[in-house]
Amino acid sequence: MISKLTNKEKSKIRRKVDLDLGIKPPKSIIFTSKKIYNRKKNIKKMNEKIEVTKYLTVLDFEVSKVWQYTLMGEGWNPDHEACEDFIASKGHRLNNCEWMLHEDATLHRETITN
Repeated sequence: MISKLTNKEKSKIRRKVDLDLGIKPPKSIIFTSKKIYNRKKNIKKMNEKIEVTKYLTVLDFEVSKVWQYTLMGEGWNPDHEACEDFIASKGHRLNNCEWMLHEDATLHRETITN
């Protein structure tokens, strides 16, 4: 009974033939391990997070003022709950505020006359 060769067995035979013919393997890695690829991808994401500065703008209706906080930190990517905790720690009441998290610190002002 003849069985088919597995891919591993086929590559083993190809490698032996290449060695017998004197063909050298390529110097660059064609197939990278998934673990190495994911590790590089995660490091790249961490570096992107570090470079981005975020701003938290709070509209406080209780005192009729707009507050803008610069949030900086290595790899800190705040979620909804972390932002609300930060706002409360600054003395704002969450039920009298609206807030947003953004990457552009530009404030647009316009004067309207009748």
